[in-house]
Amino acid sequence: MPAHTLHASADEWRQAIAAVDAAVDVVRRDAGTTPMPEHLDLLARLVRSLRPLGGDDVAALAHDFRDACVRVLESAEPAAPIASLGLVQDHLRRMLLRRAQGGMRDAA
Repeated sequence: MPAHTLHASADEWRQAIAAVDAAVDVVRRDAGTTPMPEHLDLLARLVRSLRPLGGDDVAALAHDFRDACVRVLESAEPAAPIASLGLVQDHLRRMLLRRAQGGMRDAA
């Protein structure tokens, strides 16, 4: 595990997971609309905030998450993209939780 993940506090991990969940709430609420600058800014900030916590693999999954969110926003029939987004969200959350648990174990 990269050393930089060991410096994140439990609160930082909780905030990261909460930010992922909040982004999904916004995207689901606005599903089927054209992505607005505020959507794209929210997603860009989220991707940037996750990279220092988890390194390259978390950053890659965060980009997949961003892409899934944009597909939900762009889709005229968002049911399938919302289901796909749920899978990506779950994977990202599990990865963040694993990193948080590993960092807390290593710090002890």
